[in-house]
Amino acid sequence: MAASDDEVIPAERTRALYDSLTCPKIYTVIPDSGHNTISEVPAYYEAVNRFLADPL
Repeated sequence: MAASDDEVIPAERTRALYDSLTCPKIYTVIPDSGHNTISEVPAYYEAVNRFLADPL
């Protein structure tokens, strides 16, 4: 997961880390969120619950 407005980790670094992983994965950007506020956005928990219900 990535925060749409992450003020700590640039989006290109997050994407580079994601691209380097060889395990099954889903790239999810949580809108209207920052590095330290991502868990305050309902979409964060929706994405977590989707993954837990049907992991890759």
